[in-house]
Amino acid sequence: MTFSYGADETAKELAAGLRDFFAGECDLERVRATWAEPSLDAELWKGVAGLGLTGALASEDAGGLGLAPEEIVPAIEEIGYSGASLPLVDTLAVAIPVIERFGSAQQRAELLPGLVSGELVAATAVMAGGDRAMFAQDADVVVIEHDGALHVLRRGDYQVEHVGSPDPASRLGRIRVSNWPADTRLHEGAVEYASTQVVWAAAAYLNGVSRRMLDLTVDHAKTREQFGRSIGSFQAVKHLIADAWVATESSRPCAWFAATVAGAGGAEATAAASVAKASASDAARLVGDVALQVHGGIGFTWEHPLHFWMKRGKLLENLHGSREFHARRLAVIVRDDPAWQHTIFAHDAFHE
Repeated sequence: MTFSYGADETAKELAAGLRDFFAGECDLERVRATWAEPSLDAELWKGVAGLGLTGALASEDAGGLGLAPEEIVPAIEEIGYSGASLPLVDTLAVAIPVIERFGSAQQRAELLPGLVSGELVAATAVMAGGDRAMFAQDADVVVIEHDGALHVLRRGDYQVEHVGSPDPASRLGRIRVSNWPADTRLHEGAVEYASTQVVWAAAAYLNGVSRRMLDLTVDHAKTREQFGRSIGSFQAVKHLIADAWVATESSRPCAWFAATVAGAGGAEATAAASVAKASASDAARLVGDVALQVHGGIGFTWEHPLHFWMKRGKLLENLHGSREFHARRLAVIVRDDPAWQHTIFAHDAFHE
C-alpha cells in the first residue's frame, strides 16, 4: 500500500526512495540481527543520512531540504514499515526543527550541522514530566523537558538508565541529570511545539508499523490453507482483515493533517496531534489483535517476523502519550479551549 492522502509529488518521491533503500538494505535478517543483539546499526544510519533525510525539515540555509512537515509523513511511515531500528524520527522530526526554531545562535551553530548530516544522533523526551527516550543509549544530543522548559543536553551532561521494553531494539532509556548545565534552555514556546511534533511523528511511525502487520497478515491469509482452501477465502477472516484495514487507512490521514497544522501551534495543532496519536494507537492495537488471530500459534514464535512489529507497536502505543492520555487531552481542549495549556501540561498523564 502507498500513501496518498494529500501527499504531493515531493512527498511521494521521498517515500518511494526510502522504501527502495530499506528494501535493499534492511531485510528481515538485518531486523532479526538488531533484535538479537540490540545496538545502533551505524552502517544503516550512515546510509539513511546519505539520502539527506535526516535534514529533511531543516532549512536550506542550515543544509537541509527545507520540506514542510506534511511532506515527510509518508517517509516516516516507511521507517515504521521497514522495521529499521534507527533514531531517525526523533532526529529529523523533533530535534532538528526544534533547535533551529528555538535554539540560541551558539546551539544552532554547534549542533545543526552534525544533526543534519547524520554525524550526530538525537533522542527526545519532550512531553512534560517524561524522561524516557528511544535510542537514549546512543544519543549524542538529548532534547528534554525540565521544569516547564525545553533543554538541549550533550553527551556527558546526562546519564542513561536502561528501561525494559517489549522492543529492545529501540534502546529505550531513562535520562538522568545530576546537575543541569548552564545555557541549555531553549527559547519560550519550545515545549508546546516539540510535544506536537513528536506526537504526530510518532503517529505516522506507528501507522507504518500497522501497515506492515496488516501486510504480513494478508500474505499469511493468502497462503495458509485449511480444508483445501486459503483461509483468506473464509468470510470471517475477510471481515477481520477488512476491519483492520479500515482502522489503519482511517488513521493515516489524521497524522498527515496533524503535520500540516503543526507549525501554526495552538489548540488546533495540539488537538490534531492527539487525534492522530489516539487513532494510530487504536489502529495498531486492532491490527495486532487481528494479526495474531489470523496467524494462530505461529504468530507468537521468534522465527516468524510478526512479533518484531507487534512489539514495536506496543511500545509506540504508550510512548509520547497513550490513547487514554490523548483522549483526556482532547476532552480538556473541548472543555476549556483558551486555557487548555495551563491544565494539560501539568497533568500526571504525561508520566505515562
